[in-house]
Amino acid sequence: MICGCSVQTIEKSQPNAITGKAIEKINEPVSDNAQNITKKEDKASELPDVYYDADKLIADLNKTFNASYYNFTRDETNPDYITSSDLKYYVIHTTGSRHITNFREFCRYYCGSNWDGFKFYLNMSAFNTYILPLDKSNFSLENEYNYYILNRVLVNYTRKEKVYELENGKILEYKFWFLEQDEHENFEGNLMPYLLIYKIYCSPNLTIFIRPKWERFSVRSPGKVTETIVNWELEDDRVREELLNKTNEILEACPVEKEFFDDYEIDPYFESELRVWYWKTYYTYQFNLTPKISITAQKTSKDSDEYWLKGINISFTNNDVYDIYYLKLKITVSPDGKSERNYYQGEGTINILSPGSSINRSIKKDEIEFKNNITITSTLYTEEESVPIRPLRITFTKEDLGLA
Repeated sequence: MICGCSVQTIEKSQPNAITGKAIEKINEPVSDNAQNITKKEDKASELPDVYYDADKLIADLNKTFNASYYNFTRDETNPDYITSSDLKYYVIHTTGSRHITNFREFCRYYCGSNWDGFKFYLNMSAFNTYILPLDKSNFSLENEYNYYILNRVLVNYTRKEKVYELENGKILEYKFWFLEQDEHENFEGNLMPYLLIYKIYCSPNLTIFIRPKWERFSVRSPGKVTETIVNWELEDDRVREELLNKTNEILEACPVEKEFFDDYEIDPYFESELRVWYWKTYYTYQFNLTPKISITAQKTSKDSDEYWLKGINISFTNNDVYDIYYLKLKITVSPDGKSERNYYQGEGTINILSPGSSINRSIKKDEIEFKNNITITSTLYTEEESVPIRPLRITFTKEDLGLA
């Protein structure tokens, strides 16, 4: 979500009494077909007493969070996850054949520095468009680097996690920020949803993720990104009491014993870095465009060992999350490794290529002669500033073309 406003509006829940302390050591009802949710390896009836049944856990979550109006279903694209029908507030992660038997193993998969489960909550196509900053060595000219500095979008990408010890065990509190900033580190907006996730070990086959349900509050700007993060954390203080109480109830319902958490100490986790989105490098190297090239050719004469290029077929499919506007097409040809020559150059403008859409061109220009191979380079580029979008270069041999 991109927000250019000065006030970020969220929702938060009301707290109850807190029952946990932070460890600061440094080093609708369930549907009738709910049985279809639970994979064989999640069935408590088929596993030892330390394991738990996913259907029973769903009932426990509904009771604890007064959420019987939710449906819980397997996520079709991420089948290890059973998620509530309301914004993924409550998620059960089934571990399949990887059964976790001690807290050290749990941390290996779920602690902040190792855990990639935050991706389940985000649009990863958009997330992956942001890369580490480029330096001057990536540009051939200083004015190109200066243009990059002027036009890039900067993001503060921060993750934090710490452990809370409760009456019935320990849980992990994970936080994720993806905040746009200017060159002076002032907050500009929220580019990804803020995540506050409580990770709860239940049994070797089940882990639970809980997120707060929000009422309205505001994180105000302008101000430094660091100040904005502090404001978020002050709001977190208001919801923590309720969430810790609820997670403690879940720990009590699960078959895990408190001693399970005693064999391993977890260090608090913090990581922050700068990410960048820059349209020129994104278009050229990252844009999810599928280009395809095919050609037709024939012998120059019946007894000749040389061939004519008769035509080129080009297609482009936009698999990205963004539209691209006002495009031109350029095709160059290099027969038998000789110098490139223009075959087609910017004749007509493609006004828009939307996500999921394709364009196709069948082009017949010069009958270019080649003997053993011919290289075609197809480049879709922006009409303004001529920025190439994922150019494609293919060499066709006479064997490839069935001409040998």
